[in-house]
Amino acid sequence: MRRLTDTDAAIAYGTNLLRGERVYLREVREADFEALARWWNDPATTVLQQATARPVPEASVTERFRQWTANNTPNDPSFAVARIDDDALIGQAGLIPAPHGRTAEFVIIIGPEHTGNGYGTETCRLMLRFGFAELGLHRIELRVWGYNTRAIAAYQRAGFVEEGRRRDVVFHNGQYGDEVIMGILETEWWIRAEEAATQD
Repeated sequence: MRRLTDTDAAIAYGTNLLRGERVYLREVREADFEALARWWNDPATTVLQQATARPVPEASVTERFRQWTANNTPNDPSFAVARIDDDALIGQAGLIPAPHGRTAEFVIIIGPEHTGNGYGTETCRLMLRFGFAELGLHRIELRVWGYNTRAIAAYQRAGFVEEGRRRDVVFHNGQYGDEVIMGILETEWWIRAEEAATQD
């Protein structure tokens, strides 16, 4: 990564920090909550992210997202994910700080109608850059149901590696499934970032 040696370098860093090739991260706006609540209650999403697939009143979900995305402190950033070409909201992503060890948990939701387009992988990469280059984190981890193979593949493309499993902790469709724990360290991310910079 290039050092911030002058004003132009600092401006370039700030301008590109939350911007990828096709998506960018921005503040959550009032108009976003309706879509976020709808996605949270969509059966295609609940079975992938929640322990029990059940609808929750929109007002309750909206209040949760208000709290998650308030960005009241610098250590628990949460962003709306928007498409660059048309500014359409496609998801939400955040980092939940752990009490110790400069560690945070990565969380993400991409609207079901926007999955399968590589937006999740690009969002992961942006959040990792923010977490390591801006927040100075040492480790970022996540948890995902073992049958969510699409998400696991996206996380792996972004640099996460499987670190372990909690066996038979989720119950859907009359059967148990594993929870996969994945993580990436700052040293691993910096190596990938340097390699990507030399290819530009």
